[in-house]
Amino acid sequence: MQPDHRAPEPGSVLPVVIFAVVVMVAVHVGLLVTMDPGFLQGHLADPDAYMRIVRVLELRQGAAWFDTVTPALAAPEGLSLHWTRPLDILILLPALALERLAGLDPRQAIFLAGGLVSPPLHLAATLAAAWGAAGLWDRQRAPLYAVLMMAASPAAANYSAPGRADHHALILFAVTLGLAAAIHALRPGAPGRVAMVAGAAFGFGVWVGPEALIIALPVLLAIGLAALVAEDGRHAAAQGMRATAGMAAMLVLAIVVERPPGEWLAVETDRVSVEHLALALLCGAAFAALRPVAAGSRGRRWLVGIAAGAAALGAFVALFPVLPQRVAEDADAAIAQMLRLHHDLIAEMQPLPPFGPGGVATIGFLMGGVPLLGLVAVGLAVRGWRRDGGWQAGLVLGVALLAGIAAAFAAVRFALDLAAPAAIAAAGLMGQVLARSWPREPALRLVLGLMLVLGGLAMPRLARDSAEAE
Repeated sequence: MQPDHRAPEPGSVLPVVIFAVVVMVAVHVGLLVTMDPGFLQGHLADPDAYMRIVRVLELRQGAAWFDTVTPALAAPEGLSLHWTRPLDILILLPALALERLAGLDPRQAIFLAGGLVSPPLHLAATLAAAWGAAGLWDRQRAPLYAVLMMAASPAAANYSAPGRADHHALILFAVTLGLAAAIHALRPGAPGRVAMVAGAAFGFGVWVGPEALIIALPVLLAIGLAALVAEDGRHAAAQGMRATAGMAAMLVLAIVVERPPGEWLAVETDRVSVEHLALALLCGAAFAALRPVAAGSRGRRWLVGIAAGAAALGAFVALFPVLPQRVAEDADAAIAQMLRLHHDLIAEMQPLPPFGPGGVATIGFLMGGVPLLGLVAVGLAVRGWRRDGGWQAGLVLGVALLAGIAAAFAAVRFALDLAAPAAIAAAGLMGQVLARSWPREPALRLVLGLMLVLGGLAMPRLARDSAEAE
């Protein structure tokens, strides 16, 4: 069934918002009370959270906006942090309000605001997932399932827990909003402004942390594939141009905000820079080359598309050599050895089994069952998407889901990025099961759907003991 794409009425949005607030409060209160009560005892989650608080406090006490060196570590020279400012501002502004309204001193206010910044961002990501689900599945029920699926993602919940004063939840919100907007942008007749929103959201995600490209680049690739495969690919190509324009505009803003004029052309892979802007512009150029032929023969389209993509990739590699090569050139043997040693000791940077330690239960515990439910839902929906014209939006979601799964297997921390496509995809499972012709009895289909959904939601809990024993 093709979703209804009229603008949602306030009466249909409010129940989703209320449901999301209730679910998020329950999840984070549960985490705070039963799993990790450290914040209630006056502790933050990890050293990164404390370092973020120190950085915001330094800004509050007069540190220069463009100064990335903190004297709190590696004295006397200090340590350069490649974090960017959006999260700092999201912590500092409420802290200033707490100072004025509650009479707290800056340290107390920043500690409290920083410790509580992530759960609201998790809520915002959940609402973005609900919007994305409404663009592809049943508009009435799927958003509610998306809320549950985002809440059931172990990575999303843990990285967004109270006491997590870091940028992970903000990245999650950005990539979820970008993916949701891209899904809406690829629906038949979607306005161009939605594609601009998608690109701007992805650009903001890269501003916060370049790992947002894990979802942004596959989405752009899927839009390009849609333009190549569709009977008339002009709409997809145009939306791709608009998305990359929105992304480029946001990255220009990020560079201007984050860097003094003398460093606008500086190149850094792990902090927003002209390298990421060039990537967006080159992708936009590839879409611009494809658009004039996107209604012609598919053979010519593929020829132009492959040539444009190869040219964009070649130009990017020529301008910005591959990161490992640059690291090898810039680091001496002792530093390189130290980096390798530290990488091996960081649990969140380890690959999932079978490429890393643990077994099948470890995958269930760290990733949960939501990605699996999403794969099943997408598989069941393919035929219907072909029939109702929703296959382009479905392609965007499917490619993002596969890319997120691959990234999560490469490193545990990227399961956070996977939470966005997994939640939106899994939100359609119940509807797809109920729409099947087997089992014949609707009641049996309902029972089957509930078993799948509840099993997926419970998987982290069910796998926890086995994973810890491995």
